[in-house]
Amino acid sequence: MTELEYVNCILCGKDNTKVLMEGYNTNLVKCRTCGLVYYNPRKKLNEFLQEIQKTYNSFCWDYEKINFSKRKIFLHHIKKILEKIRSKNLNKRLLDIGCSDGFFLEIAKSFGFDIYGVEISNKVISYAQERRPMIANCILNTTLKDANFTNQYFDVITLWDVLDELYSPDEELKEIRRILKPAGIIVLRIRNAKIHLWIYKLRRILSKFISSPHVFHSYGFTHKTIKKMLIKHGFKKIKVFNSPLTLSDPYLQSKVGTLLFYLKLIYYYISQILYFITFGKVLISTSLIVYAEK
Repeated sequence: MTELEYVNCILCGKDNTKVLMEGYNTNLVKCRTCGLVYYNPRKKLNEFLQEIQKTYNSFCWDYEKINFSKRKIFLHHIKKILEKIRSKNLNKRLLDIGCSDGFFLEIAKSFGFDIYGVEISNKVISYAQERRPMIANCILNTTLKDANFTNQYFDVITLWDVLDELYSPDEELKEIRRILKPAGIIVLRIRNAKIHLWIYKLRRILSKFISSPHVFHSYGFTHKTIKKMLIKHGFKKIKVFNSPLTLSDPYLQSKVGTLLFYLKLIYYYISQILYFITFGKVLISTSLIVYAEK
């Protein structure tokens, strides 16, 4: 039997929510005080981790297709990260949290980074050992907390589509700050909860094009709530950008074939136009990229 626990908002600590979407044994709620979106009640930690393992083991994803869809995003940002660490005289020790099969780490290594990864899925690590064994040797099969890295050990820490899936992003960011060097860089890619809520409202129309248009994991961040969360943990120089969308249809959800690629491309360019004409105040891409410093 699933054991659930009721939690207050991890961002502001308040218990003041409205229900956005009812689910099985839980609800997707929004904090009326700070705007954070999350599922409440939630599973306890051990069952939560078991559920993630079960999910990864049950899906038969084409990891190389997924990797290819993100390759352009990874290449752009590893170059940007490289520019930033050079300007700050930082070294190239990089940790990727929730690194999957190590594809991003492989790219980082090709740019001269000293790479580390943590990943809790046994299945994905087994795939990494088969596909890219030299990278797999740099991946720890554990959670970030249990990895127990030394204080101020890393120059760069990345989380690609991971933070909103975690049991407690609050605790994760606290640990990240501990192991990040002064002036070190954190880079996040997260789903844009504000847009996914609109997609949910328009799901009857959008479901004609894609089978599962909206995505909600444990938490949902907007550009405002992710800034608040990072400020809470002492990060500074926070910049949030529209993220380019993944190429093609890596998760096999399209109902319109290759037309989905062009629809995603058009939508991204529209989001960029709005971003620039509003001086970065309006971000409508379905995912966001965030840079911050310790």
